Amino acid sequence: MEGGTPPELVITTSNTAPAFISDPIIKPDVREGIFYQASLTNDITDAGNDALTFRKIPGPDWLLVWSDGTLAGVPENSDAGTNQIVVEATDGGGLSDQTTVQITVNGVSPPQTLEFEATDDSYGKRGRTASTGTKPTSSCAQQTAVGRGLPLLSLQSA
Repeated sequence: MEGGTPPELVITTSNTAPAFISDPIIKPDVREGIFYQASLTNDITDAGNDALTFRKIPGPDWLLVWSDGTLAGVPENSDAGTNQIVVEATDGGGLSDQTTVQITVNGVSPPQTLEFEATDDSYGKRGRTASTGTKPTSSCAQQTAVGRGLPLLSLQSA
């Protein structure tokens, strides 16, 4: 090609935006006060297999979204209920997708309070049960009024 311009070869590539597989994404429940960790990497596809960067847009303060798609945090009892977090994933070409992530925080029930009033002299006698007035055995005494598995905080007399 004498005196001419050499031909140019232009290669263009197309970038496809990442796509979350559903909206909303339901993640496993967590109990308040317990460390929670989950990942979003299996909940999104990217045709170009680009590296993705995740971030939380709005959502509860207790939950962090790391750039690699890890969700982590410790919810408090005030966070009990369904928590919704909007998450965005962006590929290297600047294309992105958003979804809502739902995590249910199960609150812990408050301690139970047992109230009773002694109306008969036999209730207050040492070593006697309220129902029979007889001396309890050790296994019976452990189950009286409270039942197994229930925490006993205190008993107060009026």
